[in-house]
Order: sequence, then C-alpha cells, then structure tokens
Amino acid sequence: MRSTAWTAPGGVPWFDWLLALAIAASVLYIPWIFEDLAFRVGNPGTLDVAMGSILIVLLLEATRRAMGWPLPIIAMVFMAYALAGPVFPGLPAHAGPSWSQLVNHQHLTSQGIYGVAVGVVATYVFHFVLFGVLATRIGLG
Repeated sequence: MRSTAWTAPGGVPWFDWLLALAIAASVLYIPWIFEDLAFRVGNPGTLDVAMGSILIVLLLEATRRAMGWPLPIIAMVFMAYALAGPVFPGLPAHAGPSWSQLVNHQHLTSQGIYGVAVGVVATYVFHFVLFGVLATRIGLG
C-alpha cells in the first residue's frame, strides 16, 4: 500500500504530477513561441533545446509506461545511431547531428514528433474511435 505522504490528489504520486507539468510546458512551448520560430528555423536556442529534451525524454517514459520497453528501446537505438554516425566505419557512417540539431528536428519540425503519424491519429483515428464509442453507447455495436 502506498503512503499518502507520497501521493497527491487522485492517488497519483507527486512525481508523476511534476512529470505531467513538465511535459505540458514542453508541449505548450511551441504555440507560445510560434511567431518567433519562423525567424530562427534550424537554429534552436537554449530554451528550445531544453524544452525539446524534456519532451523527448518524457515521451519515451510515457511510451515505456503505456507499451513496455521494446518501443522506447528501438527509438533510443535510432537516436543513438543518429548521434554516433561519425563513429561508424564505411557505409553506415554519416555526419551525424549534434544533440541540439537532433532535438530541433524532432521537436520543432513537422518531420519529428509532430509529424505525419500524429496528424493521422488526430485527424482520422480519433474520429473512428469516437464513432465506435458512440455507436456502442446507443446500441449499434
């Protein structure tokens, strides 16, 4: 049984509330600076990299909690490959980005976290799930 000293409202541990606030801040950071992004595309500032790093790390943790270890490990292996490209010999070698460039690409462009997959889920999958729930609730399912 958990101690009540370590939990916050709803029985959720206080650490999870802090993580939720951190990920909410990192997600809301993009709309907050959206006007400035047009003038510094590809040149992230320190706060951009910090917010992107928070989002990447906490997204990996959320994925681990929801789906287990395999998917976050695959993502971390690909990120490690991207960062360690210059170390590889021969064909797998590539110039490799710095951490700030990797975070910029994953966080601030439409080719990373907020890419096609999230767009499809937000546009189509959500509506199919909503329709399925509504159909079940009114007796069509």
